[in-house]
Amino acid sequence: MKKLLLFIAFSILSSIGLYAQYDKYMEIGAVYTPQVTSILTPSHSHPIYQNRLTFAGAGGLTFSYNFNKNFGLQTGLLYSSHNQKFRSEIREGDGGTFESTGKKRLDYLNLPLLVKLNFPFAYKRRISTTVYFGPQIGYLLKGDGAVVVWRHFDNHDFYDLPESNSDYYNRFVLDGVAGFGFEYRVSRFITLHTSIRAEFSLTDIENKDMPYRENDLFYYFGDPDRGSTHNLAIGIQFGVAYRFNPECLTCPSLRW
Repeated sequence: MKKLLLFIAFSILSSIGLYAQYDKYMEIGAVYTPQVTSILTPSHSHPIYQNRLTFAGAGGLTFSYNFNKNFGLQTGLLYSSHNQKFRSEIREGDGGTFESTGKKRLDYLNLPLLVKLNFPFAYKRRISTTVYFGPQIGYLLKGDGAVVVWRHFDNHDFYDLPESNSDYYNRFVLDGVAGFGFEYRVSRFITLHTSIRAEFSLTDIENKDMPYRENDLFYYFGDPDRGSTHNLAIGIQFGVAYRFNPECLTCPSLRW
């Protein structure tokens, strides 16, 4: 009897260990995010400068390691475009005005490091709600379009619209990222997911020490009338991922 009890206990513990190893899994996937973007500058709140609704996109590869079915870490390499269309009404010295429209575009290569929480709840626990959040490091690949710079001249307010380049912006930016969505396990290995994803730059994206020249005069972004400039993006992310056991690429990742 004692040997039988020891055998049963050993079998139970072995089963628990076997299932626990299946709770750990990795995922490699691809994502695409159509998004609404904005480049926010507090000093541009004047009525003669207006941001317009602007669309852009982001996409790339993701990699995640899940310590169990509820908790994991996610990273990846994402290409993201932050655009901003605008309209500027410039007042001339004789009291007249003329309107100018333009667009800024900033392209980044992003490296997120996110905490990911999963909560299975339906259809044999194959459907999960997902919450993720964390920091993201962005590297500026290219800056293009116009940069609106505030200055004062003869008691009139003007906006200059010089052609932009990458030197007008900081090469590195730190973002905060958060999202909420759903996952569906199509098979042992394939997962589809979608979420509402938001990111906001925590650091100033502009190089305030960078001068530009116009009509033999130099102007700086570091004007005391200008505040910090930040990227904002909100979109719907779509993705697919291949899920596998860390110890075997073809082993089932979780109990099916």
